[in-house]
Amino acid sequence: MTDVLLQWTSLCLTTGIEGFYIAIQGSINNLSAPKLFFSDKAKKFLKALALKFKSWVVSGMDLPTVSNHQRPLNKLVSQCRTHLQDKLGT
Repeated sequence: MTDVLLQWTSLCLTTGIEGFYIAIQGSINNLSAPKLFFSDKAKKFLKALALKFKSWVVSGMDLPTVSNHQRPLNKLVSQCRTHLQDKLGT
């Protein structure tokens, strides 16, 4: 696997491209771990994208009305907890 990572890293460095790949097995009976490669800029991009997605999910942006005013931290945590419990059905 290290040969593949070296080749991808070399390709990114020589061509100037940025990217990532994720390779997985096609069967749930196969216990192999996924194979991952991220160039530095692609890793930063995906982390930022994941954080934005997580904040969107936690904040309840899918709800019909969203308040634009700031709320105290304890109120925000309470609302997030309530929203998550409602979504989980607990």
